[in-house]
Amino acid sequence: MKRILVTLLLILLIFTGTSCQKQPDTEDTTDGITDSAVNGTKDETVPAEETAQVVPTTEPTMAQGSSGDASSAKPAATTASGKPASTSSAQKAPAQAQATTTQPSTAATTEATTAASGIITEEMICYNGSQKIYGKMVRPASSSRLPCVILSHSSSMTHESMKSYSEFFAGQGYAAYAFDFCGGSKKSKSDGDPDDMTIFTEVSDLEAVLKTMQGLSYIDKNQIYLFGTSQGGLVSALAANDHPSEIKGLILLYPGFSIPEQVNSFASGGKLSSAISSLYGQSGQAYLDTLIGYDAYDHIANFTGPVLIIHGTADFIVPIKYSEKAVATYQNAQLKVIQGASHGFNAENYSYKDYDAEVQQYILAYLNQ
Repeated sequence: MKRILVTLLLILLIFTGTSCQKQPDTEDTTDGITDSAVNGTKDETVPAEETAQVVPTTEPTMAQGSSGDASSAKPAATTASGKPASTSSAQKAPAQAQATTTQPSTAATTEATTAASGIITEEMICYNGSQKIYGKMVRPASSSRLPCVILSHSSSMTHESMKSYSEFFAGQGYAAYAFDFCGGSKKSKSDGDPDDMTIFTEVSDLEAVLKTMQGLSYIDKNQIYLFGTSQGGLVSALAANDHPSEIKGLILLYPGFSIPEQVNSFASGGKLSSAISSLYGQSGQAYLDTLIGYDAYDHIANFTGPVLIIHGTADFIVPIKYSEKAVATYQNAQLKVIQGASHGFNAENYSYKDYDAEVQQYILAYLNQ
């Protein structure tokens, strides 16, 4: 009996000693690029979705050339009272945002990924002053200069919401650059705090991206289009107003022309109301302050190029009447209506139904006109 008890005791001691041994630590890995990738070194982590052959990009790290003397666009002139002139989209922005526009606008690219279809996808960093703007360029592998589309995302979203549209444009022979606005969302890969973001800091970001695209060797700077969804559509329209000769055309999906009016309607005692916060995902006071008394329609008509607006009949966030008013304001605009569509046309933009086939049909007709 003693022998049995001793044997059981030994087995118990061996079992408990083995089970308490420390397991080896596992390495925590994440997708995306590291700080070293932004600086052009080779130890970046390649995003999981980019599994095709990686080839070095031939673009210089300075988009405007080795001298790097190009400066970002300056804010448009304001009246003596500090309010924007009637033909400009400019509005008072936070001091921090104003300061960053005085620095050079440059770009750096990481290594590119070439798909079997001959489409190149590369991460590209632009700069608005000292602030980093993260984005992805999707383009055909071509030795010719390419027309370009700059894609601006909706409020509280990122460049990822533009992925299907970027791929569509690249398939049609365009270079498509989608980026994250500085402070545009909590998931943004660009610099900036959402509390400091305004419509007008986003216009400044888009102007910096435009200048960068104009300096790329493979871009035809006379063939640059702006494409925007919701708030990104409003931002694109305001930027085109201030740079009419530099933009070939505008493509706006359910553009947020309603935002200034809604902000003014919901504002109570100069404080950002919960209604605005829930609509646009913004909590910064600057977002509200810069829109008080602002009318977007006073700042879009300078652009006289072709404008395509696509809007859903069931959009309850930005009712279609706002796009109808924009078409009446522009000199050369057309409105295409998607029956039953709400605020977003695909899953990446929170639509339960995919309307992209119809959207692409309208865009192709517009581009080929």
